[in-house]
Amino acid sequence: MDVKKQLKNLPTISGVYLFRDSKREILYIGKAVNLRSRVRSHFNNPKSWLSQVAKIETRPTNSEITALILESQLIKKHRPPYNVQWKDDKNYFYVAVTSETFPRIFITHQPPQATVYGLQSTERDTQDTDNAKQVIKEWGSNSRPLATNRRLSTVDRRPIAIGPFVDGNALKSTLRVLRKIFPFRSCKTMPRHPCLQYHLGRCLAPCLLQGKAQSVKRKATTQNLKLQKEHPRNTNVLSKILRGQKSATLSKLKKAMVQAGQKQNFEQAAKIRDQMTGLEKVLVNSQIIKPLLNKKVLKTKNYKSKMVSEVGPLKTSWYGRVEAYDISNISGESAVGSMIVFENGQPKKSNYRRFKIKTVRGANDIAMIKEVLQRRLRHHEWPFPDNILIDGGPAQLNAALEVMAQNSPTPALPLSTEGGELKTKNYKSKMMSEVGPIETHVFSLAKKQEKLYNTKNHSPIPLAKLKPEVGFLIQRVRNEAHRFALNYHHQLRKRQLL
Repeated sequence: MDVKKQLKNLPTISGVYLFRDSKREILYIGKAVNLRSRVRSHFNNPKSWLSQVAKIETRPTNSEITALILESQLIKKHRPPYNVQWKDDKNYFYVAVTSETFPRIFITHQPPQATVYGLQSTERDTQDTDNAKQVIKEWGSNSRPLATNRRLSTVDRRPIAIGPFVDGNALKSTLRVLRKIFPFRSCKTMPRHPCLQYHLGRCLAPCLLQGKAQSVKRKATTQNLKLQKEHPRNTNVLSKILRGQKSATLSKLKKAMVQAGQKQNFEQAAKIRDQMTGLEKVLVNSQIIKPLLNKKVLKTKNYKSKMVSEVGPLKTSWYGRVEAYDISNISGESAVGSMIVFENGQPKKSNYRRFKIKTVRGANDIAMIKEVLQRRLRHHEWPFPDNILIDGGPAQLNAALEVMAQNSPTPALPLSTEGGELKTKNYKSKMMSEVGPIETHVFSLAKKQEKLYNTKNHSPIPLAKLKPEVGFLIQRVRNEAHRFALNYHHQLRKRQLL
């Protein structure tokens, strides 16, 4: 199939994409929050090697975390020639795990000589665990106090690494989230007193095991002893998650929870239960979606619908480009409109725009929304969004749909609801370019009701019925549009008072 035709059929969810040549050799591997937008961006500024691309293969996932891990695994396995960073390992990121009694976890550009995807069980590791148990035993024993200046033993070995990872920001964000669930040590040299990370619940403070004996005794509580036993387990769990072993990790945690309950250690069982719940929320829908069976996956007409049906109740990706609009005025005075942009779930403030209302007199939010959208749509040089969110109810939504139908380079996609789910209606339009039309979904969100409207003919969808991460993102986008409009409105009013 021609590459331009393949571009039209790409899904708009997160995943990994592979460029192959006519001999099916892999040329390049990348990840994307929105596969269609990311892959198309390569061809907007084509490079000479892109002429070799004969097939675009995608491996859709349901979360950016899984896409990050899958990209790492595929690059490590295939080493594509045009992933030029492989020529210099310093352009890649690795998660290093030291081989100390209480391992330190950190991100590095320089992988160890023996790079693996996770912790390996060796005799020396077993010895380290035994050493840790002995330290804890001595800590709680009155007959064998710790030596005055005894410090934790370390092993003079290179750390092992998990990787490589391409996106450093995504990797750091992932570790920040996981650290809240599975605290770990990151300090290069352990201090004599617990640091801020311990008080924030992000570290188990193995530094409590060192220092003067009397100081240790004062801190030697049953709770601290239990915390120290968790450190090796947390490190092992983190390494497995970064290797993509979600199911095995959850299964092991569940087994540990049951065992703790059988021993009537209900506090420990509850803690493991909370960790399982937190991990499931972080990795929600993070399994790798298996590619459809036949090799003609990009040729099937129903490919996109099949993939979209697996990503949850909201049948559009909110992790592409989202534009949100709001109006701010007092009885029509100092009326302004705002346009804010989110890409990949994060605000893109360089694309924010504000509009002073010029053609509307009096309090008429509907007419103001129309004016703002009409002025925005005149800027064909601005990237077109995947979703448009209007702050308001059905009236504001209908106004936006009317303007989009009259001025948009491609018609807006109204959505229908069946069985509590949003589904895209049949959509056909002339191609505005060789890579196909840009599909835009239009929504409005009522403030007090927190209900998402999509068309005038169907019931609104409460945000509470959507997946939490989607509902929170929609609220965040709406609130940011409101904040930006209100700030501009206040600026105009201050100028008028001067």
